[in-house]
Amino acid sequence: MERLFLTHDIDEALLLGNEIVILSAKSHTITQRISLDSPQRECSLKDLDLMKVRGDILKQPCLA
Repeated sequence: MERLFLTHDIDEALLLGNEIVILSAKSHTITQRISLDSPQRECSLKDLDLMKVRGDILKQPCLA
């Protein structure tokens, strides 16, 4: 079973998602897809891999 969660909260996406899709601000096209390897039940926002992904997401031009 697959579910789609739509959120504007990066931390929520990191904790709940298996994949994060970033959309452009103007054309609403996909600019990046990020697959998360960590099982969400076992991770926290202090996880170094998630912290790196979060930093990479925040560097996106559409989020700057």
